Amino acid sequence: ENQKLNAMLSEERKSYQEKVMEKEERIYELENKLEKIQTELDNAYALNETDRAQLEEALDLLDEKEATIVGLKNELLGEKEDIQARISLELSSKDGKIKELEDELIAPR
Repeated sequence: ENQKLNAMLSEERKSYQEKVMEKEERIYELENKLEKIQTELDNAYALNETDRAQLEEALDLLDEKEATIVGLKNELLGEKEDIQARISLELSSKDGKIKELEDELIAPR
C-alpha cells in the first residue's frame, strides 16, 4: 500500500514539476516578448525625439527665412519709396522745363 501511495505521489510530483517547467518556459517567453516590446517602445520614442528635434530645427530655419524675407521686403519698400521720390522730382523738373519751353514758345508771338 505504501509503495502504491509512493508511486502515486511520485507521479503527482513529476506531473507538478512538468507543469512548473511549462509555466517557467511560458514566463520566460513572456519576459522575452515584454523585453522586445520595451525595446521597440524605446526605439519609437527615440525616433520621436529625433523627429521632434528635426521639426524644431526646421521651424527655426523657417523663422530665420521669414525674418530674412521681412527684412528684404522692408528694404525693397524703402528703395521703392526712394525711386518714387526721385521719379516725382524728375517729373516736377521736367514739368518745369516743359512749362519754361512752352512759355518761350508763346512769348515771341
